[in-house]
Amino acid sequence: MEVNVTTLEGLKRRISGRIEAEQVTQRTEKALRQVAKSAQIRGFRPGKAPKAMLERRFGSQIKADVAAELLEEYFPLALEQSKVEPISPPEVERAEIEDDGSMAFDIVVEVAPKLNLGEYKGLTAKRPKFEISDEEVEQRVAQVREQHATIEPLEEERPLADGDWAQIDFKGMLDGEPFEGGTAENYRLQVGAKRMIEDLEQGLIGMVKDEQREIPVKFPDNYGNAELAGKNPVFEVKLREIMQRIVPEADDELAKDAGEESFAALCDKLRDEIEQTKAKQADNAAQESLLDELLTQNPLEAPARLVERRLDAMQEQLKRNLVRQGLPEDQAAGLVDSTRESGRERAQREVKVGFILSDVAKAEKIEISDEEIEAKYAEIAQSANNSVEQVAAMFQKQGQVEALRSQLADEKTIELLMSHATIVDVEPEQPQTDPQQEENESENNQAEADED
Repeated sequence: MEVNVTTLEGLKRRISGRIEAEQVTQRTEKALRQVAKSAQIRGFRPGKAPKAMLERRFGSQIKADVAAELLEEYFPLALEQSKVEPISPPEVERAEIEDDGSMAFDIVVEVAPKLNLGEYKGLTAKRPKFEISDEEVEQRVAQVREQHATIEPLEEERPLADGDWAQIDFKGMLDGEPFEGGTAENYRLQVGAKRMIEDLEQGLIGMVKDEQREIPVKFPDNYGNAELAGKNPVFEVKLREIMQRIVPEADDELAKDAGEESFAALCDKLRDEIEQTKAKQADNAAQESLLDELLTQNPLEAPARLVERRLDAMQEQLKRNLVRQGLPEDQAAGLVDSTRESGRERAQREVKVGFILSDVAKAEKIEISDEEIEAKYAEIAQSANNSVEQVAAMFQKQGQVEALRSQLADEKTIELLMSHATIVDVEPEQPQTDPQQEENESENNQAEADED
């Protein structure tokens, strides 16, 4: 088999090959005999139709099938002969049997960038300084107060007002008949929160305890239930209780409810949590600055297809996060699509860093054992409240075991680089605020385990 390699733009290579006519003819004749055994042609018993007639009727399809079969068989041989090591799925440009009986094919693949590993020890990592203000602690205390707020019956007697909580019984009637999903007892809602049809919420205002009222409403034309969209039902409502939300004071009682002995102990705990989170953020920023310098010391080109695949993975994770936060899937997909180009630079950076870390790992003989994989399974299982067996089965089913091994190798390699780096404390580029939730690599693993 003749094989030639052409260098295209970037890291793309075209592998062109030609399979001898004799090989193609043998395979074509074999395929023709197989077709003849079952071909239904008027006037001939199976297997008795003339060869020329079979070629006229089935020749094109047979050629296409033979070309696909030969390509699958000979492409690995072409890679071996050309010494090309692709890192992305092949793109078939041409695979056809020509007039002389031989078969020609052109396939484009991408190869890994060539990297002459430069400096990777003794780099500088810039770690942002951080402080914890009293205001940040106060904000966290306010959050704890909100988390321990209670809904309690209103002591004074007065009509229901906007912003109050109400406990109601209701029955929706359409054309004099109750409709499915329109009835509930002891239902609790906050008036004005727009969690129900606005006409219904507004119709509750002014009611007093134990009052019954009929409230006409209009469902929007785009209402989720098509049978109710645009309809004008009437809700029979009884107000059982007017309630209010009580936010506890910032005192020792609040601290005890939160599991601490005193309010001072609670504040100390919150301050420690803020410090831990900010320290983690500073460590992450130091790692990012180290990787920036690593890229500067080891410039390389990112394979375009790997960048697209990484970008796809980033967008899929973003979409899943948005859906988990309550955004409808179609809206999440639209929002993610609109941010694709803005994420390209990050995807390119991650692909480049991956190649460099891989080379560093080889140079330092860094490997991940099966025991380390099992330990990671256990960590994910604990955070996701799953069994180790479930987590292991999930990774195996999704074919992600080697991806996890690669991730752990990258983490171990970064730890090595950080241990040899010079850590420099620098002023933060932007003022830091206390984050609502720490985001890290384990969050993605936990989310995937939760969905299994």
